[in-house]
Amino acid sequence: MSRLGRGFPNNALLRIPPSVAPQVDANAHFSGLVSSGSWTHTIGSNANAIFVFINPASASVTLTCKIGATSMTQIANTAACWAWVLYNPPTGSQTVSFTVSASTPVSAISVSLVNAGPIGTVATTTGTGLALSQSASPPMAKGTVLQSFGVTGGASTITAYNQTQIDYVVGVGSRNDPIIVGYGNGSFTATSGANFAWTGVAVSLAPI
Repeated sequence: MSRLGRGFPNNALLRIPPSVAPQVDANAHFSGLVSSGSWTHTIGSNANAIFVFINPASASVTLTCKIGATSMTQIANTAACWAWVLYNPPTGSQTVSFTVSASTPVSAISVSLVNAGPIGTVATTTGTGLALSQSASPPMAKGTVLQSFGVTGGASTITAYNQTQIDYVVGVGSRNDPIIVGYGNGSFTATSGANFAWTGVAVSLAPI
């Protein structure tokens, strides 16, 4: 009999499943000079969260974002990077849509994840110049940080991203404000192609 009492098996304490690290399921992106827009994201059957990052190239607009008819939860709001999340999203081919309070050059990226645990923290870092840098760590072992840089102010690029890049897209027209999304742990760095304002958003994720 178990020392914990009759009916409590001796190996019960060994049955706690190990933590499983978050993994990328799929990604998609959009760019346009619009006041609303949409794109298709195919969410896998094992995905349990989807994140959307949008660079609206303006500090004076407001945005909303949906997966199908379901509103997403906003987790960050800066001039060069807004972010949303929806846990337990519908799977299969889904429409990601957004609205903006005024027409603006938009660059956007969606990322669905498998094994995404709770969000620990959402950190934002802002700066101006060619060197983009942000530091962030997951809340526990086997977690990860989903991170994005956005540049706003005019035509630019984002290159030399030092962590695992998921997607990158630039805006349209003369503004061409770009956004990049990746994941990793620790120091995130990249290079802007122009001396403009930039923002980093880091979403710290636990495993499940």
